[in-house]
Amino acid sequence: MKRFPLLLAVLAVALAGLGAHFVVRGEALRGSESARDRAFVDVDATAEVRSAVTRAVNRVLSYSSDDLGATERAAEELLTGRAGREYGELVTVLHDRAAGQRLSVATNVTDSAVVSLTGDTARVLVFADQTSRRADGDPTTTPLQLTVTAHKPDRTWLITDLEVH
Repeated sequence: MKRFPLLLAVLAVALAGLGAHFVVRGEALRGSESARDRAFVDVDATAEVRSAVTRAVNRVLSYSSDDLGATERAAEELLTGRAGREYGELVTVLHDRAAGQRLSVATNVTDSAVVSLTGDTARVLVFADQTSRRADGDPTTTPLQLTVTAHKPDRTWLITDLEVH
């Protein structure tokens, strides 16, 4: 009978230690990067960024020699940072080719997945089909896969980087 209080004390210390371990471990998990990543837990925010990126990619990567200004306006509205700078360099080449060949390209995002969504930055894997057409030829469809980095400085998602795979 003298051992029973000692056994209870040892059990109480063991349970307290185990409880402390779970508290510390839980805090570590809540503070981890994946726990802060809303792509895994926030369905509405994930749907919002997927929708915004889909619309932006469709607009910015579609163009027609008849109205290159529409694509330029979309780029000014939806691209920033590295994506904006690279598009600015590309648009000069695009004008020459599209006008000379009477080229048009229609981009249609077929699927996307938010890879990460932390704070006001998202990375989205995008799958699309690009259908190009010259005035004198049949349309050609090419699959496209890219990773888009988007930033939401206010109420609008802007593309900051486009990485083609």
